[in-house]
Amino acid sequence: MLSTLSSANTKLFTHLAGFGYFSDELIGRELQMLNVQQLLARAGHQAAIGEIREMVLTQGVGLLVLDSVSGLKPPLSDEGEVQRFIMDLGSAMYLIGCTTLVVDERYGRDSAITAEHNLSDGLISLEVSAVGRQDVRQLRAIKLRASRTLPGAHSFEIDSGGVRVYPRVESLMAAPGTSVSGERLKWGIPGLDALTGGGGADPRLDAPAGTRWNGQDHDGGLQFVAEGVSQGQVCTYVTCHETQEELLYKAEMAGMDLRQAVESGALMVMYVPSAEADVDKVISDVLADVEGRGVGRLVVDTINLLQRDAAREGRFTDVLAALVRRLRQRRVAALVIRVTGQLTGVEAEAATGREPYWMLMDNILAVRPIQLSASLSKTIFVLKMRYSAQDSRIHSLGFGSRGVEIGAVQEGS
Repeated sequence: MLSTLSSANTKLFTHLAGFGYFSDELIGRELQMLNVQQLLARAGHQAAIGEIREMVLTQGVGLLVLDSVSGLKPPLSDEGEVQRFIMDLGSAMYLIGCTTLVVDERYGRDSAITAEHNLSDGLISLEVSAVGRQDVRQLRAIKLRASRTLPGAHSFEIDSGGVRVYPRVESLMAAPGTSVSGERLKWGIPGLDALTGGGGADPRLDAPAGTRWNGQDHDGGLQFVAEGVSQGQVCTYVTCHETQEELLYKAEMAGMDLRQAVESGALMVMYVPSAEADVDKVISDVLADVEGRGVGRLVVDTINLLQRDAAREGRFTDVLAALVRRLRQRRVAALVIRVTGQLTGVEAEAATGREPYWMLMDNILAVRPIQLSASLSKTIFVLKMRYSAQDSRIHSLGFGSRGVEIGAVQEGS
C-alpha cells in the first residue's frame, strides 16, 4: 500500500483494527506500507516509480493501493505532474501484472473526467447525499473495461466487515420462469380459505391492503406464518414497527406459540428500523435469507416503509416487480401488508390506476372499517384473485381466541 500520509502509520492501523478483516499479523507480510510522499521527496518522479516497481517484483505484490491522490501534490510540482506520475505508475504496474487501485477524493459526480480517469480500466464513484436529515451512501460503477456493469446508483454501507454494497434490486432480476399449478395455499385464518376458493392460488403473492385499526389487521400475518410452521415450512416475518418480543407476545395472546419456532430456526423475525430503512439493503437481506434458509412463507409488515424510500426516486413499481419475480422463482408464498390512509374506498384506490404496481399481485385482500349504527366494524373482501374463483362479497372481520376470524356476509354494506 502506497500511503501519502505524512504521519506514522500507527493511527491508520488503529482504525483498521476495528474491522473484522484486519489482523496485525498481516503487517509486514501480506500488507506492506510505503510512504510515497517521502519517496517522491527523496528520489523524484522516475526514481520513485523504479523503486516501487522493484518492491512489487521482489515481494510478489499482486495489488497496489495508492491512498490518496491529493497527498501527491506537496512533493510534485503541479496537477500535470500528479497526472503523469499516476499514469506512469499504472503503466509500470500493468506491464508486470500488478493491479493498481487509486483513491481519488477529488472526483465527484459533477467533476470533470481527467486524463488518468480516461486511461483507467475502471472508475468507481462513492457518493454521500443528503435526503432530509439522513445521509445516503451510494456507489456508481461508471466504467469497467471488458466487464458488464450494473448502471445507476447502488446503496452501500460501512460496517465491521468493511464496505458492503447492495445493488439496485431491479437491476439484478432475471425474467420469471414460474409454472402455474392447482395447489391451494392454506392461510391459517379461520374462514379465509372458503372466501378465497379453498386457499391462496399458486403462484402466490398476496397483498392485504387495509387500514391499521387496533393492530388487528396485522395479526393475520402471524397466523399465516404459524400455519406454515405447522406444515413444516421455514418462515420469515419482516417487521418495521414491532420487535420480535412484541410479535411473540401478540401471538401468545391469540393462542399461537411461535417462540419455539424462533428458537429452532423455523421462523426468523427480521426487524427493520423505520428511521434507517434502505429499500435495496432490506430486500437484499430478505432475498439472501429466503435463498439461504429455503424460506417457504414470507410476511412483509408493512410495505409502506419500503414504498416511501423507493418512491423518492420513482422506483417503487420496478422494485416491487423485481421482488415479485424473485419470490415466484423461489416458490415463496408471500403475504405483503400495506396500510392505507383511508377509512373507506380502499377498492377504488387500488383499481383507478393511480397505483398500477398492485397489478403485480396475484391476490389482493382489502380490510376496511365501516360504520354500523353507532359503532365501527371491520370488514374484509377479495379485491383480486388470479387463477381462482372467489367469494366477492363483503364479510365481517373479527378477532377471537384464535386471532383474526372471517365472519358473516355484511348485507347492504
